[in-house]
Amino acid sequence: MSELPQKVTLAICTRGRSEMIAKRLKSLRNLTPSDSLTLSLVICNNNIDAYDNDTQTRLLSLVPASMEAEITHQPRPGIPFARNRAIDAALKTQPDWIAFIDDDEELDTDWLIAMSQAMQCWSADVYHGWTQSFPDPAASHPWYFGTVKNKRSAGTEMKSAGTDNVLFSAKLVDGRKSALRFNEEMAFSGGTDLEFFYRVTDNGGTIVWVPDAIVRETIPASRMTLSYQAKRAGAVASAQAFITRHRLGPTQAALSILPKVTSRLLGAITTVPVSIILIVIKPRTGRKTFVSAVKKGFFAIGMIRGSLCKPSGFYKRIHGA
Repeated sequence: MSELPQKVTLAICTRGRSEMIAKRLKSLRNLTPSDSLTLSLVICNNNIDAYDNDTQTRLLSLVPASMEAEITHQPRPGIPFARNRAIDAALKTQPDWIAFIDDDEELDTDWLIAMSQAMQCWSADVYHGWTQSFPDPAASHPWYFGTVKNKRSAGTEMKSAGTDNVLFSAKLVDGRKSALRFNEEMAFSGGTDLEFFYRVTDNGGTIVWVPDAIVRETIPASRMTLSYQAKRAGAVASAQAFITRHRLGPTQAALSILPKVTSRLLGAITTVPVSIILIVIKPRTGRKTFVSAVKKGFFAIGMIRGSLCKPSGFYKRIHGA
């Protein structure tokens, strides 16, 4: 890295959640400064209507006074449109790096320090941090069994990444190395971040895992229902299969997808009866097994839909507003 501080522009896209984004902006005041990285902020409002002057003034007042910040507006609904508008706005700040987090996440106080240290350890185009998800303690969640566990060693190279917690070189989007943008054909399917970063590695770029760069999110009750988890599993699978088909072509994609579909369907069919019996004997174990089986079934169906170029519209609805 250069001896001079490099500039990071953090982009946050939001739609229909002005109170949630307000809470996240307040948390920026707790960030530990870095000697090697400076931080500015771009908020992309993806509502049809722009914020009124009072709302915009209130949100910007929550940002630390030392941090350059602006709000941009993308009235066309859909996360890839918002992310692309955020990139365009971020580039106007002439950053060295662009970061994305979600509007329901809070940066750990040492996030900037962790990213700076990762840059010192590993040369990469993209640094992907760890998002830790915790159930809302006030919500009942008998069908949610997620755990917080890091599954990779620091510095592990990855094939793709998500925009839930990521930092990437501005050269990937400003024309110096490439001029990538998120795929706007996938407006509500999800997965545009995976598709974006697959293009990075398919063209020789490097993504490394940085588990010390942490963001945290609280999972609302609406996202811990059996219905939501099943539908989301289907949407994720659909997006993955859609991306695989476009990356590998229909024949290679089918060879890759078919074993996954088969194993998930068989797993669902064989596990559902067992889980129903277990619910009577050991209710928690039975519910956990049933959730896993249902998600496998929806995942298989989603993969079939995606391989037929029929991605879902799962993200038309805002969850956790």
